[in-house]
Amino acid sequence: MRKLFAFMCVALTAGCGLLPWSTVNRVSNADGDTYSGSWKYDTANGEGTMTFADGSKYTGGWRDGKPTGEGTVNFSDGSTFTGSWDHGSASGSGTMKYANKDKYTGAWQHGKFHGHGVLLLHDGSAYEGEFEHGMFHGAGTMLNADGSKETGQWHHGQLEH
Repeated sequence: MRKLFAFMCVALTAGCGLLPWSTVNRVSNADGDTYSGSWKYDTANGEGTMTFADGSKYTGGWRDGKPTGEGTVNFSDGSTFTGSWDHGSASGSGTMKYANKDKYTGAWQHGKFHGHGVLLLHDGSAYEGEFEHGMFHGAGTMLNADGSKETGQWHHGQLEH
């Protein structure tokens, strides 16, 4: 009985994942990525931060080793995304600020603009309306940098005439 108790104490302090929840200060993989945060059954679960080898960093919710819930990623190029994640991709609502100063706020599905959103481009033009699979699709209005306006139904990124 003493040996079993001693083994359990060592296992608990080592954070080996025998219990559902343990806190792991730092876990690195072969690619050079480092995760710090909540850990369940030998994978990221709960709140945590993953710093990638390229300098990008995700902070937020995790489930079964994938970003899920609310979180923010700061990309190595200076772009940022803050919003909802589902199984590792942006899904729900969120805002992407690109390094070139473009900005999208709205609905996401599987990592692409999908649903209603607003896209502000660095040249001063803006689109508000529906998106599908990352393209203008459905009712929307494009306000061009020169002040001209295009309103109507869009199909795969093109205004229908």
